[in-house]
Amino acid sequence: MSNDGRRLHLRSDIVGSSLQGEGRGKKHQCPHCGKRFNRPSSMKIHVNTHTGAKPYHCPFPGCGREFNVNSNMRRHWRNHS
Repeated sequence: MSNDGRRLHLRSDIVGSSLQGEGRGKKHQCPHCGKRFNRPSSMKIHVNTHTGAKPYHCPFPGCGREFNVNSNMRRHWRNHS
């Protein structure tokens, strides 16, 4: 099978539609863009991208970096050591 651009485009359309959660039991919907999530915690993290909220602060003294996702903050913090 060849891997032409057309096939890849169609494939990305299929993946994109499944991520929207249409008919997949994703009952938590973003009030800003309508994207749906399985977990309320996932939606809360996503909403931070719309609001600009950065509730996670690097605990390293004097750093001051803030993040909208806790795992991003933890990854950053490891770079201090």
